[in-house]
Amino acid sequence: MRDGSTTAGGAQLVQSAEGSRLLVRTLGWLQGYSTLLGVMIGSGIFTVMALAAKGTGPSAPLAYVALLPVILASALGYAVFTSTPLGQRPGGAYLHISRTFGHYYPGFLVMWLQWAAYICSTNAIALSFGQYLATLLPSISPLWSATGILLLFFVIHFIGVRVYGWVQTGMTGLLLLSIAVFHPGPFHLLHISSVSTRAQVFLGV
Repeated sequence: MRDGSTTAGGAQLVQSAEGSRLLVRTLGWLQGYSTLLGVMIGSGIFTVMALAAKGTGPSAPLAYVALLPVILASALGYAVFTSTPLGQRPGGAYLHISRTFGHYYPGFLVMWLQWAAYICSTNAIALSFGQYLATLLPSISPLWSATGILLLFFVIHFIGVRVYGWVQTGMTGLLLLSIAVFHPGPFHLLHISSVSTRAQVFLGV
């Protein structure tokens, strides 16, 4: 087989010697877990939680408790899916939904909606990165730095799925390290008036 140029999620399209196109899994368990953890930490803690903490204070984590049944219901469905032989095949949510409903249209519709959600959330996270960076380098516009980080990750994804996987693993390691450094979390800063406003914004409070 020879590698193709099109990638989809954690899998890559390859072309066999007979000319048929196959979807092959290219990300391992480490890169997969790093992607999930990176999304939860990067957007759920450093972006959304920081904004929620500014408005509601230390009660912001209660939102996670309130939404726990919804999260568990979604996680249970994926857990059951991945425990089946179908879950071991590349294709992810599209394969799960299209095969469960017995038609390609539900999977097509859900994945396009997911792409739209990813576009919006990725832009929000990139802009949040620009705002964090502006606390260290005020001369750089958050909009320009957000555009730059989006272009950087576009290039990384264009190079290949494997490169993305290792970059994501390294970034997730940095996120976990930052949480360990700032333990017990950003909320204790809400009660420390001596910390400057810029430092509080940088730490996510």
